[in-house]
Amino acid sequence: MRMRELQTIRYDERTATLRFSGLNAFKKPKTVRVVIDDPEAFLNAIKKALSDPDGIPISFETSPAGQAQR
Repeated sequence: MRMRELQTIRYDERTATLRFSGLNAFKKPKTVRVVIDDPEAFLNAIKKALSDPDGIPISFETSPAGQAQR
């Protein structure tokens, strides 16, 4: 069953496990665990997914005007 409402995301460095917790479509608690075999490759995949079409990483810092900087 799919998670409809994401509440928390936690990463445990000791076990290299990423845990998503939230609610399913019936408002019942749902937890999904992802075991990461290669943490470096996993982080590189996330960085690639969060880059713009030209491959430039997107910064999550905001400028005084509230707009994301590159």
